[in-house]
Amino acid sequence: KKKSLDGIDSTAAAASAGISIVKDGRLVKVSAAGPIERVEIVTASGAVVAQLSSPTGSLTIDTAGLADGVYVVRAVSDKQTTVSKFIL
Repeated sequence: KKKSLDGIDSTAAAASAGISIVKDGRLVKVSAAGPIERVEIVTASGAVVAQLSSPTGSLTIDTAGLADGVYVVRAVSDKQTTVSKFIL
C-alpha cells in the first residue's frame, strides 16, 4: 500500500462535514448525505485535472487515466468542504 502525505494508507477514509472520501487502489469514492455539488482532483502544482458532481450524494472516480503523483481531492456538499491528499 502506498502512503499519502498525511500518513493515511490507501484504503483509509477522510471525513468531515458529512462528506466521506475513501481511496481504494485507483478508485476514489466520495459520499455525502445530500447532493455532491463539486468534486475536484487537483495536482500538487495546483492544476485541476477532473471536476465532477453528483445529484445522488455518491460518486466513484477511476483515476487510472491520471499519471502517478500527488493529488488532492476537494469535495463540496451543502456548502461544506472536505479535502484529502493521496498518492498514485
